[in-house]
Amino acid sequence: MSGKIYYCPWKKNPLVDDTGGVEKYKNLEKLRWSDAELVSGKILKIKGFPREKKVKLFWGTVSTNTNRIYSD
Repeated sequence: MSGKIYYCPWKKNPLVDDTGGVEKYKNLEKLRWSDAELVSGKILKIKGFPREKKVKLFWGTVSTNTNRIYSD
């Protein structure tokens, strides 16, 4: 990861892969998060991004809305 941090809105429920290509893309909301990933983040490939481009996604709650923040 390059250390850059991006904050941006997500389209509703994008397709992502957290298996390194072992499984098909799935809706973001269907991902399972371990306790460790909830703390340290989850590395994902977003469908439509270049093959080598991975992002680290963090799950958090802001106000009453659930937001996702990812960094490169």
